[in-house]
Amino acid sequence: MRNILNRLGATLERAVITDLRNNTYYAILYLRLKGQELQVDARPSDAIALALRMKAPVFASFQVFNKSGAAPAPRRAEAAQRRLGMQVQDLTPELAALFDVGHESGVVVAHVEPGGPAAVAGIQRGDIITKANNAAIKSAADLERLIPAAKTPAQIKLEVMKKGKATTILIDLPS
Repeated sequence: MRNILNRLGATLERAVITDLRNNTYYAILYLRLKGQELQVDARPSDAIALALRMKAPVFASFQVFNKSGAAPAPRRAEAAQRRLGMQVQDLTPELAALFDVGHESGVVVAHVEPGGPAAVAGIQRGDIITKANNAAIKSAADLERLIPAAKTPAQIKLEVMKKGKATTILIDLPS
């Protein structure tokens, strides 16, 4: 499948485990081809395997967590992260190794909403945010606490590792 998608020029944006019915899980692959987003039903095991091979994020809907009872439902993207138009997760040693970075603290950008403030500023999935407004960011909660304190209109200054290189990015916060 990876080879087929690559030959077509399609990218896998994310795999989402969408539902659990009668002990059967369901998933959707979100593909981008020639500027259009396509959704394709898939078996969750295939969706996860393909996402890992194509370095795409894997998400599970909140209803899957609620129905499965296997783990507590993760918190919804906090208001501040929605305000920036991105989702982040804590940088673990495993993620640091996957992204081949030496940083041991920060947050990894898991998803960026097309056209959102983060996307407009140049933030991309896989970037690692290490500071915001000169304050160290060690967890998603750190970022969450910082953003509501910013008055609007305002800018958030992020120090980001992009493909191993440190850069500073300014994000204009919407009113």
